[in-house]
Amino acid sequence: MRSTATAISALLLIAGATACSNFLMSNDYQISVRTMDLGSADLSPGLSWGLLSIPKGSAGTASRGPAAAQPTKYAALAFSVLNNSVPAAWSPEMVTGGMNEVGLSCDSQTLLGSSYPNKTGTSKDLDLSAFCGWALEGYSSTLAVKEALDAKVVVVWGSAQPDAGTHFALRDATNLSIVVEFIDKQTMVYVDGNDEGKTGFGVMTNEPPWPWQTENVRHFLWKEGMARSAISMPGNWYPDERYLRIYKAKSSMARPGSYAEAISQAVQVLNTITVPIGEQIGTDSGVGEGEADHTNYGVVYDHKRKVVYWRTETNQNLQRVALSDIFSAKSEKPIFLPLMVNELPFYNDAFKSFKAAAPAPAGDAADAAGVRFRK
Repeated sequence: MRSTATAISALLLIAGATACSNFLMSNDYQISVRTMDLGSADLSPGLSWGLLSIPKGSAGTASRGPAAAQPTKYAALAFSVLNNSVPAAWSPEMVTGGMNEVGLSCDSQTLLGSSYPNKTGTSKDLDLSAFCGWALEGYSSTLAVKEALDAKVVVVWGSAQPDAGTHFALRDATNLSIVVEFIDKQTMVYVDGNDEGKTGFGVMTNEPPWPWQTENVRHFLWKEGMARSAISMPGNWYPDERYLRIYKAKSSMARPGSYAEAISQAVQVLNTITVPIGEQIGTDSGVGEGEADHTNYGVVYDHKRKVVYWRTETNQNLQRVALSDIFSAKSEKPIFLPLMVNELPFYNDAFKSFKAAAPAPAGDAADAAGVRFRK
């Protein structure tokens, strides 16, 4: 298996190319969404995306350091960078996102210019790449994670490269989220109640830092409230415009009338910030990303039902798995699913749903029914 240092280095190299979005819908269904946006050549040859189960009581993914060397308290389904040099092993190198069995999600996204605390040389040190694993495997809510960070149960350390950086969005089933950023070697934890800007808007993208982005929405709403305002829907894929567009799209939706409609609304907002493949303008791509910055995959988390949906750049059909199915009594060992190369259906054959059509009305009846075309 690749060493941890090698895997971290690989991920840090692609961090500057990552332009992800993350948001919580504004209704009672507790559904959130994230995208993973990268160039086509960003993952090194030995690494690939995959979905990996982390059973309760296992060593977990966060055991690469003294602070996390303990059995997992909560089972989790992780979106992970996997080492497939030896396909039978599929050992996780870094958890980039996921949700645990009690509905807590954690996702890492790029924040250029991040600066992390120094290692303490004690058992509190937690490698940046292990943060989501640590949170998902050990905590049941966003407030519990915040309390642990405030109490310095762990000290998260990582790269000090100016052209790389990471921040985290954590959400649960209580409509309360936290954003964790690392500024001037300090760990900053912001509470986002998805409360129309009192604390936040339930949205996270990339740079600038989260407080700037939330204030930018407030400024946008101020301009929108002018007597003769002249504003338009933000249309490119830079982080600030994606942030504004997510908020405007989701806040303009009526309360969904059913669960299916709630999922549909989440996907409709996802569609507004899904970056098409190719050399698209208006992205925050850096250099060396192959075919530029685009959405590799999108995820929909159902925090109440503990269900994960996803789609990829080559398969837009929505896939689904319930964590209760993953973590049945028979699932004591990790199981995995390659995310980008698999045999999941990319369409639903609708033929069986067709029904016999009623005979068309004729003569005066057709005229009355309004089905006769006139010149």
